[in-house]
Amino acid sequence: MPGQLSRSLVLFARAPLFAALFLAAIVLIWPTPPWRLLQYGGIVLMVLAPFAFFPFSKTLFLAFDLIFRRATPDELSTGPGASARAR
Repeated sequence: MPGQLSRSLVLFARAPLFAALFLAAIVLIWPTPPWRLLQYGGIVLMVLAPFAFFPFSKTLFLAFDLIFRRATPDELSTGPGASARAR
């Protein structure tokens, strides 16, 4: 599937992880949050998190993809030449 890698990285690794950690950091240090540290730390987190969580994000993306779109017989083929039939 073209674009599967980028969709799984963006959809299931970056956004929820970033939002949860950002909100937790703000709640824990609320009276005086260090905004610069949160800003630059957020950028670093957004760059590194997809690589750290890629196997999990890909699995979740494929599970949701199969819920909404059934697999075709070509996608289920595993024998020799299966990739040629899928094109």
